[in-house]
Amino acid sequence: MKLRSALLGIPLALFLLFASASAFAGTILIDFNDNTSAGFGWNTFHTGNDGTTQSLIWDDGTASGLSITLPTFTDSANPGWNPANVLPAWAPNAVADDYSFFNTFIDGGTQTAQFILSGLDNTSTYSLDILSSRNLNRDQDFTVTHGGGVEFHDNWNSQADGWVLGSVLTFSNLSADALNEIVLDIRREGVSANFNAIRITAIPEPNIVILTSLGLLFLAGGRRPKQRDTF
Repeated sequence: MKLRSALLGIPLALFLLFASASAFAGTILIDFNDNTSAGFGWNTFHTGNDGTTQSLIWDDGTASGLSITLPTFTDSANPGWNPANVLPAWAPNAVADDYSFFNTFIDGGTQTAQFILSGLDNTSTYSLDILSSRNLNRDQDFTVTHGGGVEFHDNWNSQADGWVLGSVLTFSNLSADALNEIVLDIRREGVSANFNAIRITAIPEPNIVILTSLGLLFLAGGRRPKQRDTF
């Protein structure tokens, strides 16, 4: 009897484990320089938020438990997306067609703007989609430091790569570091560097999905009605 009770407790424990991990499965959308409404489910930041740490919501409007520490930056009135290019499905025109930037005057002479994503979960992997486009010729480097090491993209041109080609820069298979953080550094190579929007996607590790499946199977087995003996 005790063994049966213990076995019936396994699915509940597994279910609770999954429920905890599944809180980190979702999408976070961030818009910079919100000239117009980005829409429901977007986190919007402008110059008034620079240098601060802000809580983030999922794209369904609920609290994510994650936060972002922002660098010092300013906003621009220049066009941020060429209307000849097809926008990615996750970034509406209100998000893509404005941007923020940093340069020597704004950031006090440093070359790099740093974004710190905090409160991440070590049972999830993450991807960053970065929209960096404008109608001015600017070069910048992107570095992502995470639990798996350092990912680097050299010499992204916001005009040639973003404005002309309509490309989006993506970093995949990222993990949280020992501080449950992922750090994004944007280094300018010339006059300035810019950022329009960022999408963060969290995906539970496969072992969590396996545990969930096993838990549901145990749960289904434990709830089967007793069969009565027939005579």
